[in-house]
Amino acid sequence: LAADYHYTGIALRTEQVYTAEKAGYVSYYAAEGEKVSVLSTVYTVDESGRMSELLQESAGELSLDDADYSEIRASVNSYLSNYSDMSFDEVYDFKTNVNSAILDLVNQNMIDQLDSTSEDAGGLFTRYNAAAAGVVEYYIDGYEGATVDAVSADWFDEEGYERQELRTEELVSEGDPVYKLVTEEDWLLVFPLDSEMESYLLSEIESNQTTAEDGTVTQNPTYIEIRFDKDEETVWPSVTIQYVDGQAYGVLSFVNSMIRYADDRYLDFEILRDETIGLKIPQSAVTEKEFYVIDA
Repeated sequence: LAADYHYTGIALRTEQVYTAEKAGYVSYYAAEGEKVSVLSTVYTVDESGRMSELLQESAGELSLDDADYSEIRASVNSYLSNYSDMSFDEVYDFKTNVNSAILDLVNQNMIDQLDSTSEDAGGLFTRYNAAAAGVVEYYIDGYEGATVDAVSADWFDEEGYERQELRTEELVSEGDPVYKLVTEEDWLLVFPLDSEMESYLLSEIESNQTTAEDGTVTQNPTYIEIRFDKDEETVWPSVTIQYVDGQAYGVLSFVNSMIRYADDRYLDFEILRDETIGLKIPQSAVTEKEFYVIDA
């Protein structure tokens, strides 16, 4: 009789996409999901390709430690545990994720040689630092500037979702997107509501209203408990309801954990409700028996 309150939400963050200022061969040095400052090198552009050759000549063998192997094994194990013949397209996502993880390790190995190699490069490459402090990501999907007011049913069509991985291109043209930054810790998770959950959330929100002696009604924040499917993490975001074109949408507001899910646009989660009423009692559980009462 347990209820299942699973939903899929779309994450909205403060994201800014940055483009290449010149054409050339791009090399990335900040790991995806890493916090960077304005003094952190994110990427370099080599107009001639000579820098890439020098790095390859001086890179030597890539050495991985236990933590590096553990990261790669975690990606493989996560894929194997969720593999389904009905979702073969996830094979390509897995390939991209593993390539990204290995690329991060390679780039971290190469950045140690950047300064020593730059003298031999003869100024043929340009180093670009982060434009602002934030979490760096190397994908774009068109939702970077999306707001709750513009939410629509099309947002939740995951089959039509298109995501462009930026690190798959070695040669970029001027104006091509090269990375993006998530600059605020606050973020939102928006999901469509069914009638049952809409009623439940409305009652929860209404119960958090206070009325002053003069009749003024104050709406206090309403918090609900949810659990993310991705990592089984349990959190307490505040919740509001947004109505667009007659459809009710739940809006979960977070003030932390942004970096944990910065690589995900869609997140599956469960709303954890404390069910204390409404248990069904079958007819077979009702019985009648004769008994005697003995006077004291």
